[in-house]
Amino acid sequence: MTPAADVPEPDPAAVIAIGFTTGSTGVPKGVVYSHGNYAAQFAVLQRQFGLQIGDVTLAGYVPHAILCVCLGSTAVVPHFHPARPASVDPRQVLDLIARYRPALGLGSPAFWDRVGTHCEQHGQRIAALRLLLLFGAEVHEDILQRLRAALPDEAAIHTPYGSTEAQPVTTISDRELLEPALLTRRPELGICVGHVCEGIEVELVQVSDAPLTADDRQPIRTPATIGEVTVRGAVVTAGYFAQPEQDRLHKIPTPSGLWHRMGDCGYFDAEGQLWFCGRKAERVETATGPLFTEPCERVFRRHPRVTRCALIGLGERGRQEPALVVESKAWGQEAETLARELLLLGVASPTTVGIRKFYFYPAFPVDVRHNAKIHRLTLARWAAGRASFPGEP
Repeated sequence: MTPAADVPEPDPAAVIAIGFTTGSTGVPKGVVYSHGNYAAQFAVLQRQFGLQIGDVTLAGYVPHAILCVCLGSTAVVPHFHPARPASVDPRQVLDLIARYRPALGLGSPAFWDRVGTHCEQHGQRIAALRLLLLFGAEVHEDILQRLRAALPDEAAIHTPYGSTEAQPVTTISDRELLEPALLTRRPELGICVGHVCEGIEVELVQVSDAPLTADDRQPIRTPATIGEVTVRGAVVTAGYFAQPEQDRLHKIPTPSGLWHRMGDCGYFDAEGQLWFCGRKAERVETATGPLFTEPCERVFRRHPRVTRCALIGLGERGRQEPALVVESKAWGQEAETLARELLLLGVASPTTVGIRKFYFYPAFPVDVRHNAKIHRLTLARWAAGRASFPGEP
């Protein structure tokens, strides 16, 4: 696509859109995007994945459909409620792919898992796609395995890591994630989100809930040490709409550029790959140190009856008691039996040995954008003061 000669080039600093965070750990914030941010995002997608202007995209995430159109591409959007992507009709998605033959598919794990599960159950395949991007929440092995079985062998699946304020930041392919050597390292280490994309810088700093200045910002240089993820680069948005206090909490101006605090905790391994350990606001601060959601929850997801679970903290931060909420309708004797089995899993791991309380909740509260981010703080408020299973062993 060639721009008309009389259309002036936009100011890179000029506002092009305002997008909102999911609000999974607080009030949604309006993120101000500039023309420069959009251009930088597309440049990363071109370098990293070979996307081109004019590629047809099957968009399971409406804001990115708008981005595609702004960049001169065609976006095909299934008929679904944007706040309930997990309710999409997979047959409609497959029909649209067969009709328009998009090169790219994108959206949340919950959206595409509907499609992958349908294909698995009915022996269908996903035609045409050469690249599938899953983002917005943690992507677990079973989802990747279903989609890999349904896609053409030459198609690539990537799980880019980023946020509303900075995307994409890192990426990793399903083939890398499903490598046996990596799978053996994953059980208690969080989720590997891959190497940092070209043109973007990522550094870890000490975990803190307070605003940080350039002088306060002390990068962590030791591999395998968990810190707060900060990002710098042209994809990073400059601030929030009319929320200066949020700017103070999430942005770190420095003489060499603006750093954004992702609100996530993680670490770099010896190969330079970033591992996601959970949201900063959802960490559990016990008397013996912090616990992070992803390493702990992975221990309990080994149980065949646990699909989703949530680490929560009970009591005052710094002296919190860790507990686990399991998405299940189990009750009475059934719940007691399941809790005892989970307790045995937990005490066998040094990461989760201190988790002795278990709760069961029939359907987790999740974010409206991706239907995948669990509202753990809501579950913690619900569990406060309630009886748990099974108590002490």
